[in-house]
Amino acid sequence: MKINTREKILLISVSILLMAIGVKSVIFDTFKPSTEIEKAMVNEAQSFIEKKHNGVLYNAHLLSTRIIEVAKTEADLTKVHYRKYVVFLFPFGDEYEAVE
Repeated sequence: MKINTREKILLISVSILLMAIGVKSVIFDTFKPSTEIEKAMVNEAQSFIEKKHNGVLYNAHLLSTRIIEVAKTEADLTKVHYRKYVVFLFPFGDEYEAVE
């Protein structure tokens, strides 16, 4: 089977875009807490996420989650924004939750 020039260009373009989204996911999509309060909120949110997303695919590390942002509300709730990933690189869903 011979690949023509247009198909080669398309294959190279898709490869470059997949590499770019992988690099973006690893470098830019992580939340780095700067204070002890933020670290406590991240730990609280992480335990909530682990309880919610406990399944075969998550335990096999084929699916994972990464916290994007945490914040306290006026009602003293922790709001968390996290993203789900396939094989740690490819995002497939954002979720916004209130942790009690």
